[in-house]
Amino acid sequence: ANCTDETLGALSLLSEVIVDAELARTQITDTGLAALSGWKNLRRLDLTATAITVEGLRSILELEKLEFLNLTDTPTDWTKLPPELTQRAGLKIYGLSGSKD
Repeated sequence: ANCTDETLGALSLLSEVIVDAELARTQITDTGLAALSGWKNLRRLDLTATAITVEGLRSILELEKLEFLNLTDTPTDWTKLPPELTQRAGLKIYGLSGSKD
């Protein structure tokens, strides 16, 4: 849980080879999540028990290869997620009350 917004920024040089980001129970915020917008090969993203909000999730809309997104215990509301995420073919979103899974 030592990963912070600054850590994610420092990883930008490796962004093309990162396909799985296990960020559960870390200190990242919406600001740090914005650093992931350039991680074009990211397939799995676990944000369990982080402070990520719906507004922060907008920064990952361009991650076209994303297949798995875990939002368990985050302050997100299923009804307010961008349709670009909720309706994306091949993307499974877990951990939201009222979710489809």
